[in-house]
Amino acid sequence: MSRKEILLSGAGGQGVLFFGTMLSLIAAQKGKRAVATSSYGAAMRGGEVKCAIVIADEEIHDLIVDEADIVVALNEASLKKYGPKVKEGGVLICEDSEKTKAIVSTFNKQFELVSVPLRGLGPERYHNMVAMGILSQIDPNFDIELIRKALTKELKKKGKESVVEENLTAVKSGCDWYIGEKSKK
Repeated sequence: MSRKEILLSGAGGQGVLFFGTMLSLIAAQKGKRAVATSSYGAAMRGGEVKCAIVIADEEIHDLIVDEADIVVALNEASLKKYGPKVKEGGVLICEDSEKTKAIVSTFNKQFELVSVPLRGLGPERYHNMVAMGILSQIDPNFDIELIRKALTKELKKKGKESVVEENLTAVKSGCDWYIGEKSKK
């Protein structure tokens, strides 16, 4: 991996920034350099949240993510705004619905679309970790053991060790869903 750009987006309260932190920690565990930049609306819950992560083998000088290798959009508004930033040949992970399919059809580029029934895979507060599980199956740099270590360390540091297993369950549900979908094809 010379340089990988990932764009995460959603609403406040969906764990977008935590997701970005996890990806950065995992990259660091693999000896990579990682920089995450984020922006969020004034509202604590429900406002727009975006996190761009750049992972590279060498120093990172350019932090701008105009076209991402992977885009994760956890809600419809984020899909409309940030979905088009998926790179030609990249991967877009989003909620599976008729509305999202209509939005994606306007992007006019070739990429892998991973439409996920997020609502069917667990509570909304864990959709970020469901997406993390899916990402672990798409990109081997984010293997499940590194996710487990990063989650455990970060949640314990925040005094939230009681939710480690719930988060890992959500990651596993994303992994299992993706594996199941791939086996159908």
